[in-house]
Amino acid sequence: MRPKAAPRAIWELYGFEAEFCERGKGWQKRDVEGLVGYVRRNCFSPVPTIRDLEECNRELSEWCKSLRAKRKVYGTGELVGERYEEERRCFRALPLKEIDVGIHAIAKANHYSLISVEGAFYSVPTRYAYHQVDIVITIKEVIASYKGEEIARHQRTDQKGKQIFDPLHYLSVYTEKPYAAINSKPIRQLPEIFRKFFECAYHKGYGTARECIKVLELLKRYSVEELGIAIEMAMSYEQYDVEGVKQVLIQLRYSSPRSERLDVSESSRLDVHVPHVALNRYNSLMQLGRE
Repeated sequence: MRPKAAPRAIWELYGFEAEFCERGKGWQKRDVEGLVGYVRRNCFSPVPTIRDLEECNRELSEWCKSLRAKRKVYGTGELVGERYEEERRCFRALPLKEIDVGIHAIAKANHYSLISVEGAFYSVPTRYAYHQVDIVITIKEVIASYKGEEIARHQRTDQKGKQIFDPLHYLSVYTEKPYAAINSKPIRQLPEIFRKFFECAYHKGYGTARECIKVLELLKRYSVEELGIAIEMAMSYEQYDVEGVKQVLIQLRYSSPRSERLDVSESSRLDVHVPHVALNRYNSLMQLGRE
């Protein structure tokens, strides 16, 4: 049997060899099939309620670790944990670099900069609209690349027809049409606090559409969760510009108070008024002093 490229890459990365059974003869796998049944009967019975694959793997890992202290190795009086510590000295170090192993395919981005993968749609940067891109479909992610360069990475979904957007892919469109951002699908997929922030900035006169796009650009450096918390805190201080949000982000990320130089290149938007000083007002103070 000639192995495919993807599993062969895993073997080479982790340094082990594969042993195949004959086609249609599962009993040649020795105790592999039996162990699958053991895990199903003992870890997944009754059938648990699990939100996602990460939670499933986490619970399975905890169950496996619990066996170290109570299950004995067949034919010996040693616990699994004791035998594990003995073998651990012979383990190889894990590779520093991980590889994306999955199904390889090619997809063409439509005029919305969306590629279709297994019935779902994922965004790529708008400059790749109408282009064919290479796709790697892993168990968790969908990764798009163009001429060997990664251009998009999304969490994989099993919902047919669902559209998954990355707002950063549409920044060039928002720059040309700023007011399109507030009602666009990529923005509506963000937490509700983003929409509230944009509406307040647009309709209450605290900021401009372009200022809100600058806030979106912060997603290049911060996660959606971090930026959402910072936006909510900035709104509580009546701050609706990118500089106010950035200062909140800095305080959230660092334990000790810090500050960042403000961008005053657009000084016209700073509402600073210095009244004229009338020196004759001090005459009344001088008069009181004589009295």
